[in-house]
Amino acid sequence: MEQKDILINLTELMRQPSLWFTMMSHGQEHRQRPNNQRRLLRILSTSSQPITAGTIADILDIRPASVTQIIKKLEEGGRVERIKDQQDARIVLIKITQNGLDFLNELDSTRNKLENEIFDVFTDSEQQQFGEQLEQLNAHLNDEQFNEQFVNHLNPQQREQFEELTNRRNNIGRHFNHPHNHPRGNFNDPHWF
Repeated sequence: MEQKDILINLTELMRQPSLWFTMMSHGQEHRQRPNNQRRLLRILSTSSQPITAGTIADILDIRPASVTQIIKKLEEGGRVERIKDQQDARIVLIKITQNGLDFLNELDSTRNKLENEIFDVFTDSEQQQFGEQLEQLNAHLNDEQFNEQFVNHLNPQQREQFEELTNRRNNIGRHFNHPHNHPRGNFNDPHWF
């Protein structure tokens, strides 16, 4: 396949609604604000014990009043419950309910089905090879030296356009940091849900 055809295919691939929808199911949406209800549920699902609203506010890096509103909505939906601390009844702890866990499991199941639908065109070894090649291409395109050489081929107007695209990518791209460490992700990532 010629390089031009590869570029055409990559461009078409980036425009596929199924890919964007699947990425959004990961919660890495192109929104200004992450879904803090889902993020809170993820935090609670990975915690070995109930936690305080103050701790949640610290982890999510949001105001305690916002945490209170989120907890209230989740409690109304039966996804979390408030319980009293056994050592100090004045302390209220937040715990995920089975309903909340079922909700997260359903999200994960849907996401996995979407991913499987997309990649079932590949055998396991082809998927592995494709993934490695994409990583190699991304590393190359992200290399500072490559970008310096690339820009040298552009006229001033093209350089300005390239710089604008680069800035746009840097603003949008931060939403696509993929959490790898936990099956449900890393709740310290501000864009994780």
